[in-house]
Amino acid sequence: MLVLSRKKQEEIVIVTPEGEEIVLKVIKISESSIRIGLEANPDYQIMRGELMEPRRINNREFALAGYEGNHCEAG
Repeated sequence: MLVLSRKKQEEIVIVTPEGEEIVLKVIKISESSIRIGLEANPDYQIMRGELMEPRRINNREFALAGYEGNHCEAG
């Protein structure tokens, strides 16, 4: 994990292997939270982390079901 410090209005730029940029900008800092702005290709899906966990579980179950249903046994 890369950990960076940024002040209000400063940015972090992520460049994808395809050369596209994802820009994270610190908008507001308060005692208990930080507000971040994101600029990215509209084709990218951006979600809060807590919304990803149910999706990860569903994807894992789907992948396992597909694997179990399609494997072949030698014999």
